[in-house]
Amino acid sequence: MGYLLGQTLGIAAVGFVLWMTGASWLRAQPRLPLPEPRWAGCLLLGALAWTGYLFLLGTLGLLGPTGVLAGLALVGCARILTGRREAAPAVPGADARLAPGAGGAERVAASLFALLVGALFALLLLVAANPSPAWDAQAYHLTVPKLWLAAGRLVRVPLNVYSVWPLNFQLLYAGAMAASGATLATLLHWGVALLLVVFLWRAAGGVLGGAVAAGLLLANEVVLFEARAAYADLALALACLVAFLLLERALAGEISARAFLPAGVALGWAAGAKATGFLLAGTLGLFALGLALRRAGPKRAFVAVGLGLVLPVALLLTPWLVRSALLTGNPFYPFLYSWFGGPEWSAALGDRLVAWQRGIGMGRGLLDYLLLPWRVIVAGGEGYARFDGRLGPLWLLAVPGALAAARRRPRVARPLAAAALLFALWAAGPQQLRFLIPALPLFALAAGRAVAATSGRLRGSHRRLLAWGLVALLGGTLWFASGRERERALRIGPPLLARGAAVRELAVPPLFRRADALLPADARLLLLNTNQAYYCPRPCLADSFYEASQIAFLLAGADTPEAAARRLGELGITHLVVDPVPRGALYPPGLQALAAGAPPAVAMPEIDGGGPWRLYALR
Repeated sequence: MGYLLGQTLGIAAVGFVLWMTGASWLRAQPRLPLPEPRWAGCLLLGALAWTGYLFLLGTLGLLGPTGVLAGLALVGCARILTGRREAAPAVPGADARLAPGAGGAERVAASLFALLVGALFALLLLVAANPSPAWDAQAYHLTVPKLWLAAGRLVRVPLNVYSVWPLNFQLLYAGAMAASGATLATLLHWGVALLLVVFLWRAAGGVLGGAVAAGLLLANEVVLFEARAAYADLALALACLVAFLLLERALAGEISARAFLPAGVALGWAAGAKATGFLLAGTLGLFALGLALRRAGPKRAFVAVGLGLVLPVALLLTPWLVRSALLTGNPFYPFLYSWFGGPEWSAALGDRLVAWQRGIGMGRGLLDYLLLPWRVIVAGGEGYARFDGRLGPLWLLAVPGALAAARRRPRVARPLAAAALLFALWAAGPQQLRFLIPALPLFALAAGRAVAATSGRLRGSHRRLLAWGLVALLGGTLWFASGRERERALRIGPPLLARGAAVRELAVPPLFRRADALLPADARLLLLNTNQAYYCPRPCLADSFYEASQIAFLLAGADTPEAAARRLGELGITHLVVDPVPRGALYPPGLQALAAGAPPAVAMPEIDGGGPWRLYALR
């Protein structure tokens, strides 16, 4: 119990530090526009400030616990210097002014649903506190920050394409890991999910509309999975939602670059959070330009969007592009290889990567695109052929309902149009469901506002019936959507509560624990059919993408085990860690033979222990 309590206090402390950083900034610049509620906006300001600070530390080679402690000292000094200044009063946004009143029954129903949401987040916190990271977290979300902290700087990890991509949120992971470790970093993404619900509830207008928006977002297995995993898609979704709310505020007043600047900063952070963030920022920028052209002339609209949105996005993304160019020679590595080149890559690998991404989903024909909205809700499931994730069935009611309400309600039509643009972008790219997460809060916002507008026109028993009916429907859907997380909590909860911090040892693969004790100090491992490198105690290489295997590219032509061993020796590889489950990598025959134990590979059962992974030494 003490371990779980400590992790809860840890994420609360992280939230307090971010809030204090943002509040100090706000007191120094009291006119900064923030999304409502104000305290949550301060958290975002703090995250923005710490992202920049941690990037600076990583560039200067000072990334580590000492640098984080110095940042805390700076925050404390800033708080003291700005503590006596009066912050500007919160300016109610359009959502708060236009929110319809709520009756007693509506408030009671929404309050009960809020308790259910709170219980769900407590459950997710228990699951997230399990120190066994999810797949991509071990591949790069946590592994790359761990290696940054070990080196003290933002290094490039060989064969790890992700390590040179824009990684704003991984910088915050690095800060959390410097303070406590991987579990605190995982809880940081849990906190992002909580902030998403807070902003949605407030922006939808009315307690019932807020409950509907929050429930629609949470009633999706893919969202619940990410809320307890150290990924980055929810952080990207939060940046997009906040940018949209700031764009709404800007479009409600005079069209100017100054009005658009806060949204531009949010989109710039999103562009630096993930490789797809740039495309999402561009899509929302086009949405803002279209609305600005309707309210102002082309000249004013283009100047406002260019200076207020495009320029801050470019400025905030440029440091990552410069870093990639310095490390690989290609600012967009590994993309645009034919223009800029880059290490450990080829044009053929680029073609395979594109073919793999376009192969996700149920087809790319005209009929497939027409059926895509239905399929992604009804047919989603495990595996890339089914979008690799599940959405809740309530979207079949929520989206048509929002469409029906959008005709004469711009507050419903705007988020619906922005979400539709993001959906179209997702449909044209890799149709993996978690890449659609940034659009879900906007769809949910449109549905919540539609319900708020509808309930505001009802009176008496009809309004009470709508409130209780919607809450019952949302609660039931949320119960079924969270089934896997409840099962996971029942499985990991008892050992987590009983063993406390010692449960961390259960997360380390036994092979890695024994390898750390028994392998030579200069051992360097190659991981085949797995890239779960977070707990690997020695330097290692692993594929970023199995379908576009860089390992297969580097060993091309190694048709015999001797030739493959010789090539691996040139790369400094001394041992192989092999997962016998194939992942789609087209390894050359010589490497396949080594992975099966052919000489000069020598099995080491005393270390792998006969477990699912095999360890071989290259003699």
